[in-house]
Amino acid sequence: MKENKRIPEIVIQNEPLGLLSLFEQVNNPEPSSSTVIRLMKTYNLLPNDAIILAHCLTAGIHYLASYDSDFQIPCASEGATLIDTVEVFHAHFPAS
Repeated sequence: MKENKRIPEIVIQNEPLGLLSLFEQVNNPEPSSSTVIRLMKTYNLLPNDAIILAHCLTAGIHYLASYDSDFQIPCASEGATLIDTVEVFHAHFPAS
């Protein structure tokens, strides 16, 4: 699904709001299921990645640390900074 860029098509054909509403999320404030689905559709994200990014956006977390390149475009577009190398980390958090 991911490699063939079919996630948006599948989400549109099989509305997952009912399934996602069965899960409780640990952090407050909770991102809405519609935010998770929007991220999946917009950026071809798998549900786990969309949930991670949605939590960051909802909680006002501006940095996401991951080696997963799937976050590059979504983070940039959504106003979050992806920390994906030691150099990027040091650029944003220089040693005192």
